[in-house]
Amino acid sequence: MIHRLVDIFKTGKLVHKLFSAIGIIAYYIIWVRVWFSLTMFILQKVADYIDAAFPMIVLGTILIPLMVFGPFYVYQLQDIGPSYTKRNDILSSNGQEVFTEEFGKLPHFDKMLGRSHIVKVLKNEKFHNYTTRNGTKLKHIKISDSDKWICILGGYLPVDLICGYNKSHNALYTMDGIAIILPEKARKDTISSEIETFFEERGSYYTQVPPRAGTEFNTAIRRDRSELSKADWGRARYLWEKAMVSREDSYWKNNSKAHKYRPVSKEKGIDTTIFERVLSDKEIERTATAVRNKKVDLSFYLDFKAYKNEYCVCNAVELLDNLHYLNSSEGIDFLFDCLCDVDEAYFIMAIDLLKKYPRKSLEEKLEIYSKNAYDSGDAQKLAGMMYLAKEIEYEIPFIKLLKGEETDPAGFEINEAALYGSEQAQQFVMTKPGA
Repeated sequence: MIHRLVDIFKTGKLVHKLFSAIGIIAYYIIWVRVWFSLTMFILQKVADYIDAAFPMIVLGTILIPLMVFGPFYVYQLQDIGPSYTKRNDILSSNGQEVFTEEFGKLPHFDKMLGRSHIVKVLKNEKFHNYTTRNGTKLKHIKISDSDKWICILGGYLPVDLICGYNKSHNALYTMDGIAIILPEKARKDTISSEIETFFEERGSYYTQVPPRAGTEFNTAIRRDRSELSKADWGRARYLWEKAMVSREDSYWKNNSKAHKYRPVSKEKGIDTTIFERVLSDKEIERTATAVRNKKVDLSFYLDFKAYKNEYCVCNAVELLDNLHYLNSSEGIDFLFDCLCDVDEAYFIMAIDLLKKYPRKSLEEKLEIYSKNAYDSGDAQKLAGMMYLAKEIEYEIPFIKLLKGEETDPAGFEINEAALYGSEQAQQFVMTKPGA
């Protein structure tokens, strides 16, 4: 612009020079103003876009790596749920390192089930010293009246969800493959021997974490871990045990010859493993074959009290189903004994099998067992009778009579909704591994 003005003043008349100079100055002022305004407009828009997009930029920076690497990370850690530490001195039965967690008041399960939920449940539980089968009271182990919780050295754990113990490692093992490291105090012989006694009385237990425990646990529960209710634990444990024993790399198959199950042998006679751990389908078939071939009498397997835990009772239910002895009075009586607790794994299995029995036999047994349950004040057993009656669309005459009375002499209230178990118990569907 300066060069243009110099040229104008060197040539032409004065008025022309003056007006030309004013025009050029005005032109450049307008052009600069427009350019400046346009530039500022563009810059403002860019700034607004960056300001608005900033959260998205930050979110994208976080999400894109998670989307790319997340599936791989989840696949690698699918056995453990929350992230824990590893110790190279604690290995699973197939030699893999195990994730561990230190002991506490609610070790591990506060994360799995939700601390607030556990605290709420424990408020309604009462604990007493565990009494062994021979009548000895253990000083350092307490069990809840519901038999669903155990307290060891001030730490509370759900019985159904712990599957093993290793004295040398001073660790408890959980169904989802975690090793809970007990405090050093638990290494004392007086305490460790009591822990061993507790596990031994409940049948065979794991002294190492079995392979793929967490994966099979997730398959068994088929829901978010935090949604597990007390009614689900026994069922989940049975499905998990069934899956673990059915694997090719099963802990029981590969770790001890003593655990390889044969119903009858010259060396051992009748094998009692059926009372101590869950059997695979092949092992159930072998047992059924032994009964059919008269090598073992069926009654040997129908002693309800001989089974060391509720999951093993399922072995007998499956055995009866395999044998198809639908006219056996022994079989039907055992199945009615299985109706003592609506929250146990064997309950629904027994119901399903009983529905295959002759209706007349069921009606007769329902009348007898419901009256016995009422007379003894056994609400759980009566609940089982009413549940079966509802399933086969039959009204028990004895129950019908009680419903007609305003007050029964024993002060025994019949609340059908309560007797049929929790909503979770009714919604839980038993599915065999691989089905």
